[in-house]
Amino acid sequence: GTDAPVGGDPQVPAPAPAPSPSPSPAPAPAPSPSPGPAPAPAPAATATIVGTAATGAPLANATVSLKCVSTSFAATANARGEYRIGSVPVASGPCLLRAQQGSTAYVAPVASLGAGTVRVNATPLTHLLSSRLLGQPADLAFQNAGPAMLELVEPAAISAARGQVRAQLDRLGIGVPGLSSDWV
Repeated sequence: GTDAPVGGDPQVPAPAPAPSPSPSPAPAPAPSPSPGPAPAPAPAATATIVGTAATGAPLANATVSLKCVSTSFAATANARGEYRIGSVPVASGPCLLRAQQGSTAYVAPVASLGAGTVRVNATPLTHLLSSRLLGQPADLAFQNAGPAMLELVEPAAISAARGQVRAQLDRLGIGVPGLSSDWV
């Protein structure tokens, strides 16, 4: 006998065992959807202040300033005394508005700003009302307006000051044709 391996041909080497398949890597988990960018905050509501600065005759090319609790704005009136101040954040009120042409200046209170268009005229009557409302000359009040002063600019106080001015005009016998009860 030969000492040949059982079941094999001594001349043919035994086949190498087949490599066992390597385990396939586990599928990578699907990336979780990344949150999209946070939605942009809604734009702040804004108002547009429009009006006329006049004493009967317009304050042509007057400098118009709006001083609010948190911000200020400026514009120039046209030849008819008309002005427009856009994009005033509603939350920035209350405010005082001043129209000035040379040494003539008129102040008007702006208690609240609703989104949209707000009409604020600056006239001798709004100036007198502002002086009553603020307890000092309106020009001085405007120059020194800060949060404490602007707290006085609120609807009930404006209504009371309007009544005082109207009563003063009546006592003086000054008729103001067409002056409605809500002229400010």
